[in-house]
Amino acid sequence: MLLPIGPILLNVLAFGALWVIVDARNQARDRAVLEAANLTTLVEREIARSIGSVDLSLQAAIQARALPGIGSADPAIRQAALFGGAAGVPYLGGLMITNAAGDRVYEAATAVARPGNVSERDYFLVQRERPDAGLYISRPFRRMPGGDWVIAISRRLPSPDGRFIGVAAGTLKLAGFADIVRGLRLGERSAVTVLRTDGTIIARFPSDGSLTGTRLPNSRVLARLSATPSGEFEDVSVIDRMPRLYAYRQIGDYPLVAVTTVPLDTVYAAWFGKALQVAAVVVALGGSAMLLVMLLRREVAQRDVAERTARASEEQYRALAEHASDVILRIGMDLICRYVSPAALSIGGYHPEEVVGQPCLPLLHPDDRPVVLQMFERLRHERAGLQVTSIYRIFHKNGSIIWIETHSSLIRNLLTGEAEEIVTIARDITARKHTEDALAAASDELARQATTDALTGVANRRQFDARLDQEWSRAVRSGQPLSLLMLDVDHFKLYNDRYGHQRGDEVLRVVARTIGGIARRPGDVAARYGGEEFAAILPDTPAEGAVQVADAILDAVAACRIPHDRSGTGTVTISVGVATAIPAKDASAVALVSRADRALYGAKAQGRNRIVCFETADWRERAANGIAP
Repeated sequence: MLLPIGPILLNVLAFGALWVIVDARNQARDRAVLEAANLTTLVEREIARSIGSVDLSLQAAIQARALPGIGSADPAIRQAALFGGAAGVPYLGGLMITNAAGDRVYEAATAVARPGNVSERDYFLVQRERPDAGLYISRPFRRMPGGDWVIAISRRLPSPDGRFIGVAAGTLKLAGFADIVRGLRLGERSAVTVLRTDGTIIARFPSDGSLTGTRLPNSRVLARLSATPSGEFEDVSVIDRMPRLYAYRQIGDYPLVAVTTVPLDTVYAAWFGKALQVAAVVVALGGSAMLLVMLLRREVAQRDVAERTARASEEQYRALAEHASDVILRIGMDLICRYVSPAALSIGGYHPEEVVGQPCLPLLHPDDRPVVLQMFERLRHERAGLQVTSIYRIFHKNGSIIWIETHSSLIRNLLTGEAEEIVTIARDITARKHTEDALAAASDELARQATTDALTGVANRRQFDARLDQEWSRAVRSGQPLSLLMLDVDHFKLYNDRYGHQRGDEVLRVVARTIGGIARRPGDVAARYGGEEFAAILPDTPAEGAVQVADAILDAVAACRIPHDRSGTGTVTISVGVATAIPAKDASAVALVSRADRALYGAKAQGRNRIVCFETADWRERAANGIAP
């Protein structure tokens, strides 16, 4: 009975042993792939965060550089406006703004920029020659002979008409990237490399720096990157000719890629020994069941070692999270917090145990909860590896509101592909947000001052000209009438001579308030045209309606009864010229202003304190008892 069964059992045993060997090899490779991918992801996120922080500082500096009067502002205010957002950017070497010739104009390190010219740097040449370059990451270079290796992050400074007027650039120290990798405890002969997509080596760790700046034009990583932003494969290294396991990942949306390589002999060292042991077991089991038991026990022991190694690796990643300055969260698809790093105490005032196991939505500002829910839904339905950046408000434990910026990624089950949790890295950007809001408010105030008459508070001449052109163009499209009032204070020079300029300024303010209070429909514009002369733009208003508005303004000024003993009435009065037109495409608003001005001169010539309406067929004036034909 045993003779025919023996060969069958041996075949079953052989096939079982083969399956164990193949499975063990796959597990060894999967573990190595997972560890290399995790290391690559950590490096990618840190570098992307650093580049993103520099980019935000550059954009803030460009916006502040465009503010009117920034060049003549107080140096401390100018430095805060241009470079206030750069505080706390990791591994930052410096920030500067140049002119079109490449000379430093502003520099974050000092209120007076140090002499220097960067016109021969690649980032300056690219921004000058390519208006669509956007954010550009340079090749690595030394800031001075024998100095530290850096890369430059730059953006183009355009003028309002699109001309090149310089660059805003910041440098990142590559030594900071080495600090990131140094804390990851790479395996023996493993390496992490950061490449540009043109094949230039930004940095390689560990390395003596000799490879920095060299180019690998035939890199297999770059060939695969064009197809997918992340992945893994096996190949022979072009640097040391050693067979290696590669895990790569594009760094954010930038033209950079992070690559972790592990020697294949290291990956399969444990497996190779296991394969020899299983083969020995197959031979030995042909004559000894006891040997099989012993070898199985050894297999169990080896599995325990592998599990301990996996736990040690997990503890390493947890230690990295525990000491990070940003908050790291793991949030289940039910929006329950599964893990919160200790940085939550310094940012939000919460101990991790106060948050873990609790829903995350109550911590969010009610107005921003839809933003977070939308982000979760987007991640749930997108591919794994997608990273979403969001900015929203949360409640501090003390009740105050803080702004945070988060980078979130979806983790899926490797076997089922189901969404398991969201990993989020959060940073406090409250100070940066306040700076941005202050810059926006200052910009709005400058815009308001540029279009408002300082004495009277109504629109100035520049705003009047701009609004008249807008309303003229709108009337051309709609075919509706457009009316214009030109108003002048009667005998104003005599009033100043008699009562003084301060009293005269008050008269101008009263007249301006009166005009603005009556011409107050949406679209109406009250403006100071110059000196004691005012104007009112009345869209969609025929001549009869314009005369009614002018009549109301005339009566309202007279009702103020401001004494003026050198006028014929004994009080301050005004004269008004009215002109109305239905604009044509081949005409301009200049003719309407000319007609209203001629009507105003007519009112002055006929005795003042009256309205004269310029029309095509006739003139109408307001006498003391009303409007007469």
